[in-house]
Amino acid sequence: VTPDNPEFILPVEKQTFDVLISYHGLEKALDPERLLLELRKYLVKDGLFISMTYNIGHVSTIINLFKQGWIPTEDGALKEGNIRHFSYDSLKDLLVLSGFEMTGEDIYGFSEAPELTNSLIQITRNPYLNALSFIVRSKRVEAFPFIEGTYP
Repeated sequence: VTPDNPEFILPVEKQTFDVLISYHGLEKALDPERLLLELRKYLVKDGLFISMTYNIGHVSTIINLFKQGWIPTEDGALKEGNIRHFSYDSLKDLLVLSGFEMTGEDIYGFSEAPELTNSLIQITRNPYLNALSFIVRSKRVEAFPFIEGTYP
């Protein structure tokens, strides 16, 4: 889905896939909510959407923001091409707004400064400071408040 190609049409029937996987795709989407609303049409009832998404709140990203500002990095949330940034809560909210229910999560993480990270986790009570990426499993919700096809 781009400004030049606003239609999202896959050459397959709707409700075809049991599982759809996004590997750092939400960060590159101009409109992640619309993308998810479109993708969910291609999932069967109770189909799974698995997403690996960078965490904007990872301690290395925070340090880079303080040191260099919004200069793109080789990897992580500030990687060149990433135009959307997600915390755990904003990713969860996006999935819910797009008609998905989280069913599981895993954390891919490391810390270049473990002592600093542990101190910040205690101070902020944010357990996701060492999460470089979230790997989230969610299922398509049938009782979704929008009628399919009526959103812009």
